[in-house]
Amino acid sequence: MSGSAIGSHKVLDEKLEAIAHGKGVVSKLYRLLRLSSPNCNTLTQSQWQQDLGINLSSSDWDNLWRNSINMSKCVRYRVIQMKIMHRAYLTPTRLKKMDQSLSALCWHGCGEEGTLLHMLWHCPVIESLWREVAYILSGILKIDLQLSPVTCQLGARVENIKSNKHQRVIALACLSTKRLILMNWKVRKPFCFSRDRWLEEFLFLLSMEKATSILRELDKDTSDLWVSVRSFLSVQTHRYFFPV
Repeated sequence: MSGSAIGSHKVLDEKLEAIAHGKGVVSKLYRLLRLSSPNCNTLTQSQWQQDLGINLSSSDWDNLWRNSINMSKCVRYRVIQMKIMHRAYLTPTRLKKMDQSLSALCWHGCGEEGTLLHMLWHCPVIESLWREVAYILSGILKIDLQLSPVTCQLGARVENIKSNKHQRVIALACLSTKRLILMNWKVRKPFCFSRDRWLEEFLFLLSMEKATSILRELDKDTSDLWVSVRSFLSVQTHRYFFPV
């Protein structure tokens, strides 16, 4: 959350004087301190904005941080999103700064500098994977979907899509893609970024979401998502079996 500076001593005195009169002094003091605390994510947000060439408002960032902990019912996937938001994953360029004897080039062999955004988005093999994801999602949702790094990496909602169900499908698809990328972060396994491998990862996540919803007796959105995905893929291929 973004904080707001208390200001001068005069302003602080006025705020404290107002709090001193009436009930709930402790809770009011706590709220004043909480809202006045500096935003510990300012540097991280600035780095993302510089990488992506964007300028998001404080409320936009608040929504992104909030969405990152609600994106999936599975803790494993929420941790992945939070670590990406916090830029916690080691990259060739970051390791190069720690040890000058190491190479800063991409681990996938494209010859480009291995920055965080490159490893998650710009590397040719990764770009190809994201294009495949966008193509499949376009078929599932029956729209012409153009994915952006703001959506895929930070979890921002796709503009001009009003359906929360569609937004959820996109968010889960992006999460499964990022997990697949991170599973092959430094050592790329054969065919790891293929369409079939991604579909396995995506369907696994959907099954986890569906099972959690059933166990917790939550809404039926996840079941609806499963039906939508199954309907599309059943037309495309007969190689997958989807339990009802």
